[in-house]
Parts: sequence; C-alpha cells; structure tokens
Amino acid sequence: DSQIVEAATNLGCSKFLMEPNRRVLGEGVVTFHDLDQLKEYLKSPKRVSSADGITVVQEFVKSNAPYIIRAEFVGRQLLYAMHVDVSRGLDRLVPGYVGDPQHEGEGKEGALADFTPVPRYQVLQHFEHPILERYVEFMNHFDIDVASFEFTETTDGQVVTFDVDICSTYNAPAEYRAHVPQAGVQAVADHLNRLLELSKPLIGTQIDRKRVSSDSEEDRSVSEEHKHVEVLIADGGVGRELRRRGVPIPQTIWSANALIVAPEEVKQVHLDFIKSGAQLITANNYACTPQFLAKGGVAHRLDELTELACRLAVEARDEAGVPGVRVMGSLPPLTESYRADLVGEVDAMEKMYEHLAGMLAKHVDIILCETMSSGKEAYAAAKAALKFGKPVWVSWTLRDDLSKRLRSGETVREAHSMLADLNVSAFLFNCCVPETIEQALPQLARLTSKPIGAMPNCFAPVPTDWSLSGEHGFVPIREDLRPIDFAGYARGWVDRGATIIGGCCGIGPEHVTMMARDIRKHQNMHHKDGQKPSKRRRRMMEN
Repeated sequence: DSQIVEAATNLGCSKFLMEPNRRVLGEGVVTFHDLDQLKEYLKSPKRVSSADGITVVQEFVKSNAPYIIRAEFVGRQLLYAMHVDVSRGLDRLVPGYVGDPQHEGEGKEGALADFTPVPRYQVLQHFEHPILERYVEFMNHFDIDVASFEFTETTDGQVVTFDVDICSTYNAPAEYRAHVPQAGVQAVADHLNRLLELSKPLIGTQIDRKRVSSDSEEDRSVSEEHKHVEVLIADGGVGRELRRRGVPIPQTIWSANALIVAPEEVKQVHLDFIKSGAQLITANNYACTPQFLAKGGVAHRLDELTELACRLAVEARDEAGVPGVRVMGSLPPLTESYRADLVGEVDAMEKMYEHLAGMLAKHVDIILCETMSSGKEAYAAAKAALKFGKPVWVSWTLRDDLSKRLRSGETVREAHSMLADLNVSAFLFNCCVPETIEQALPQLARLTSKPIGAMPNCFAPVPTDWSLSGEHGFVPIREDLRPIDFAGYARGWVDRGATIIGGCCGIGPEHVTMMARDIRKHQNMHHKDGQKPSKRRRRMMEN
C-alpha cells in the first residue's frame, strides 16, 4: 500500500486512477481526487486487491469522447484499429470514463448527449493516425512482433497511450461485422508460419516452394550449387528513410537536401543501418549530380555536397566501431532513375562519371554504379570508376513486369556482355520489385563466377514515364513487403546464388535487422559444421 501511495504522490496531479491487476478486465478501477481519499479506500472493505501484487497508478486524463482506439499490430504492421465505445460500462483502464467514488455518474449524461450510439466494438480497417509510427518504433526498439496499443485524445488535443498488450484478444463479432472474420487470429497464425519457415535451412524453403514444374534443370542446379553461401549484408534506402523520419526531401534535389538541412540525421541513418547489421553502407550522394542539383538551384555545390556525403558515411562507420563495415560511394543515373530513354551518350557520361568517381575514391572503399537502366549507362559509369583503383560494382535496375529485362529492354546477358572487358568486381540488381529480381538472379548467376547480389526497393511498380519532379512524384510504398517478407525473399535470393543482400528505396533498418539476423543465424550454423567460404565469398573478401 505504501508503494501505491508513493506512486500517486510522485504523479503530482490532483486526480488519478488506480487499477489492480485482475483476471476480470476493469475490475477494481477507481478514480481519486486526493491522497487522503486513496488512503481511505486502501483501508476500506470495498478495496479490490491485485491478483499478482501489481497495481497501475496513472494520471486522470479527460477524454474528448466516450470511446478509445485500440490499434492491433501483427508482424509490426497495423492489422486494423478497433473503435471501442466505453460509455456503456467499463472495458479497460479508460481515462475519463471510470468509476469515481466521489462524483459517480456526475456529468455523464451531458457529456454523452452529442454522441450517437454505435456498436461497442467497431473494426476500422484503413485507420490512419500519426501515433502509429511511434508504435512501430516502440516495437522495433523492444523487439516485439505482436502487440496492441490503446489510446485516446484529451480535451486539449493531446494523444495519450494508456495501455500496451503483447497478448491480444480479438473481438470476433466485430471482425464478422467488418467482413474480416477471424482476421486477428489468422494474421497471428500466418506470422508464426512465416517465422517457422524462416527457421528452416536456406535451401528447400521460399524459392523451392514457389518453383513451378516448368523450371529447368539448369535453374535447379544453380540453387544446388550455392547451397552453402556466406552473405554480405548491405544497407537499405537512405533517401526514403530520411523522408520517413521527417527530413524535407523535395521532388527537385531529392536526398541531397538532407545534406544541406539535416547532415546529422544523414549520419544517424547510416549508424542505424550499421546497428541493424549492415556491413556495407552507401554514402548519401545519389542525388549529387549536376542535373539533379540544378533543379534546386544548387548545381554549384556539387563537389561540396558529394564530399560531405562521403565524410558523413565514413564518420558513421568510424563512430559505430563495428569491424568490417565498408563504405560504398554511388555513381547514379545522371538524368532520371529508371529512364533508359533519357540516358546520354557514352563519352559525355564517362566524363561526368570520372569527375564524380574521383571525388568518391578519396573516401570510399567501393564504387557502386547503381540503378543502371541500360547497358551503355553501366558501361560509362564502370569504365570511369575503374580509373581510380577501387573495387567497382555494377547494379542494374530491371523492369517491374517480371520480364527479366533491364528497363532499356536489354536482356541481362546483353548488359553483362557489354562489361566483358572491364574488371567489375560484383554484379547486382537494385531498385526494382523483389519479384523480378528473383526471376533474373539465376540468369545472372550463370553468367559470372563473381559475387552477385540483390537490393530491391519497396515500391509499387514504377510507371515507364516516371520522373521524380513530374506528375507521378514519389512512388507509393508497398504494404506487403514487411520486414519478415523481405527476409523471406532474401532466403530465395541466397538459394539462387546471391552473396550480397541489401535494400533500396523503402527498405529501412527494421527490414535489414530481420534479414541480417536470419542470414547470420544460418551462416553461424555452417561455420560450426566446418564449411569453407564459397567461391563467391572468397572473391568478395579479396575485392
């Protein structure tokens, strides 16, 4: 009892609630107006004691309506929200609508007069609220996959979260009324099934289950050949992650703006990716090209911003203190991403790429020619980058139509053959949907013995006439590529020979965390078995 009184004293508020932990929801919840009233209640025979010695004491918060919102999360993604009417009796510890021994019933009729009766529980399938992002951050921080959060808004407009459950009970009648029968338990079952699949060995999981009978023996041999691979973990999309964190990312100069207005946040994103398990981080210089910067009137700052992007990545690597982390510098498209029809002539591109690569080479460990939409774009970038003695990786972007072709329409074989005379150290696919990467990887694996990799985006398919500063603007983020889904795709890519796995736009630290944890778990199992690094891994370490 003394601890309860002490807790109420420390709150320092004139009105507060007490809820003892009981099996019956809401049993024993009482409102108090001062400490003397609390002390008197604790001695009275009406007092309801906690079943396990745990009692919650919280400030009384006046809700602006007779309902609360319960947000249900499964796999760290919002399943739905539940509108809970609390005007007809106590359901949970609900601020502003609980038993009050001093003024019981006072003001209730007036407070509820303006509200139309509704079903006590209503499923809100497309619920949106700024607080939801905070809940995802909470689950990521505490490594919680399934949870529900209850919140209300006060009369002065504040949002108050007053309950967090990690063992949710779903309301079946409300789900049936919303035409989503058993959505809660089914979502949990599906989530557990994914976790079970991820606990299985690398081979024989995602890719083999999806493989159709028409798959060739050659495809199957690729998967078998790379049965035991070791994988380097790359980061995700820095620009889109900065935008998600509230950094102004305009349609003109994209993520270069973060270098101007929020350089410390750029470094923090790098640090968070390293913390998530990334061994490769990419400097935030993707938008540092003359054409991009000219749209914002800052083309004259090209060298300054490129150097800054590299320094921030290097500083993040050094501050993180994680052994083996390497920094990549980006050689991006010089005009627009995904637009092979806007790619310039090789000689002109090579000259600009040489200027950019010269700046990158002073800071980075690897030069990444990324989001290359055509063979000649990749050729110009790689040829220029190789002049500076750094390992050069080439990453193409594919059409989102599962055709296994570059956005230029070229086949992977055609694009790869254009680089035959260049000493490129690794070949990858990036910034396209994961489904198309999965289709194209076997073909790439058969073309080279060098490391290959996959870094998909989290976008809906990109329109063929897309332009960042045009009418399409920012491409919508997919809702079906959650961290656990990303880890599942990564399994498939590893099955098909990939030894470099990361992400691009929309793939955040939470995606990399789950993927890296799963990949490294199986790497450790193979190490214990005494297996040697694969040929691709040995090449990767040499480069």
